[in-house]
Amino acid sequence: MAKPVATVQKTKVVFMGTPEFACSTFNMLLSNQDIFEICAVITQPDKPAGRDMEVQRSAVKEMAEKHLMTLSKVAKKFPILTPENINSTEALRSVKEIMAHVAIVVAYGQLLSAEFLKLFDHGAVNVHASLLPRWRGAAPIQWCILSQDSVTGVTLQKVAPKLDSGDIIAQSQIVIDESWDAPKLYADLARRGADLVKKFVPEYVKGAVKPQPQDESLVTWAPKIKKEQGLIDWQKHAKIICAQIRALTPWPGTWTTREGKVVKILRATWIQYDGGQIGELVGLDKMNFWVQCGEKTALQVSVVQPESRSRMPVAEYVKGYPFKKGDRLGT
Repeated sequence: MAKPVATVQKTKVVFMGTPEFACSTFNMLLSNQDIFEICAVITQPDKPAGRDMEVQRSAVKEMAEKHLMTLSKVAKKFPILTPENINSTEALRSVKEIMAHVAIVVAYGQLLSAEFLKLFDHGAVNVHASLLPRWRGAAPIQWCILSQDSVTGVTLQKVAPKLDSGDIIAQSQIVIDESWDAPKLYADLARRGADLVKKFVPEYVKGAVKPQPQDESLVTWAPKIKKEQGLIDWQKHAKIICAQIRALTPWPGTWTTREGKVVKILRATWIQYDGGQIGELVGLDKMNFWVQCGEKTALQVSVVQPESRSRMPVAEYVKGYPFKKGDRLGT
């Protein structure tokens, strides 16, 4: 008589995420349903966005709905929940009924209360886009680039009521290339975060991984980016301005003014140079223009976006907006 095949218990999860960054982990869960059983998806409510303020679904909700549409009528489906307040009595009651082992959180967008975390035998685990305890907060990728860090990574941590303070389950480190911008780093860290979830969450649920506390003496903060942070200060070193351009793409972008009109600087490099007043055009060729910055440096600009226009190379920009000697930006 053949021996019965041992069945491996799946890790029952509630997935919580909202933006595109969360979709890599969500897609991994959908692709590995022999390991994970998705019991529910929780994401932010539909919200008006864009110039026309049209109501839009989150990237996670769109992916979840598309997946459910591919399933047969008899296939097991999961609910999609969009509570305004995840810690409300009604939301807590709904989640309690799901009876999952653990919640997996990736850029969900709401703080989770102690009452919420108690709904799961193993609490919640969070994918955070930095090497905690460095860059706790809403914008770790942007602040990492703004600060010109040479190394960053992604952390899988237990969720605690205090923001990003939970014990560390696992980390993945990466060396940053100076040419990388925020979208490039987002994509890489999103993939690495999904890999950490696949490798370590089942082991964590089994008790095979012991999370380690963070060193509170090493904490730095990455608060939400504000629109005004995109304004260029030409007094700064051009290398700092380059980091600002890479960090703040696509939003809020990095810009200056020229004769009262906004000009976004979309692509630039820097050089050592000391030949003009701060903010002054100090050089021009067919592909670039140079602007004098602080500390004897200059910004070499190759792609811009004039106010109310599309992005364009400098070669095209100077045809419609010609420079003359003595022109300055920031005016």
